[in-house]
Amino acid sequence: MVKKTVKKSLKKVVKKKAIKKVIHAKVGVKKKAPVKKETKPWKKGLVAGMLSGVALMILNFVMSLIPYSHTWYLDTFPGMMTAFASGPVIVSSFISGVIIGCLYSVFSKGIEAKGIMKGLCYGFKIWLIVGIPWLVMVIGLAPFSVWILDLVTSLVTYLFLGLVIDLVYRKV
Repeated sequence: MVKKTVKKSLKKVVKKKAIKKVIHAKVGVKKKAPVKKETKPWKKGLVAGMLSGVALMILNFVMSLIPYSHTWYLDTFPGMMTAFASGPVIVSSFISGVIIGCLYSVFSKGIEAKGIMKGLCYGFKIWLIVGIPWLVMVIGLAPFSVWILDLVTSLVTYLFLGLVIDLVYRKV
């Protein structure tokens, strides 16, 4: 008696599952795809920071090749423009890029812009925090043309850096 009841209930369950499969096939319900595991924000920030550190090293090198600005810095800060000092400058550029990239993982949700504008907004904010104080310190020493040149080159550098950080952060 019990065996017959169990067999009947099993047949009903199997029949219900078969009906569900047919209904799902006709309606077009698809099975859920496996969820891709999301990378942790600090890891994204670290990867973006490392790549932005390399980008900052390259940009600082390219910007140092501008003739008029380079000559003024060489005359004003001769110890900073030697081959011996270039190593720490490169390392500090890389470390700065890593820090700026890691901070992006903290502040990115607070930036309301979307897409490329988010990276540009972040780069502009970093320029306000990092680039402007340097320009304020140099304003009394540098000729106006060098000051304007540094203003433009630092703005371009930090906007590009913000763009690189945002693009890498979204891809990781």
